[in-house]
Amino acid sequence: MREEVPQNVDSPVVTPQTDSPGIVLASEVLPERIPIVPLRGRPMFPGIPAPIELPQERLPILQRAIERYRETLGLVLVADSDAPDSPQNLRRVGTAAKLLRAVQAESEGAHVLVNCLQRFTLRSVTIEDGVWIGEVAYHREPEYTVNRELKAYAMAVLGTLKQLVQLNRCRSSRSGCT
Repeated sequence: MREEVPQNVDSPVVTPQTDSPGIVLASEVLPERIPIVPLRGRPMFPGIPAPIELPQERLPILQRAIERYRETLGLVLVADSDAPDSPQNLRRVGTAAKLLRAVQAESEGAHVLVNCLQRFTLRSVTIEDGVWIGEVAYHREPEYTVNRELKAYAMAVLGTLKQLVQLNRCRSSRSGCT
């Protein structure tokens, strides 16, 4: 069974590019179609490993991710936490994550550890054999360059932090600091 659920996409999406031959962007390695896991309570952010729990009825998502989608999952926060899970109740932006480890609980489902990789915009969701498959467009991460202004700013922040640590040390000790 394949059911198309359109998503409204207004925001600009950057297409993947390679600027230098030795660097591969995550958007070029990650699949454009991935199984979607609806999340409740907290969003996931790129660059952070995170545990999630999947109930028994969502275990086919893991199997699909392992077999067809290079162990990639799409983690998307639900829009209305009081409403039931449905493709229409998903936020438009989610995070692609690689499956690191899954431990199946006896009857509860599975405890899964994922590494969150990159933000995406959810273009559409199809339902294939009971699994939500999202067509996604990955966001390009901003490039940061080190320049004189950034170095000066970093030095100022470090100097301020050193002063705060010294003041905190003086207040925590009963004797005065010189």
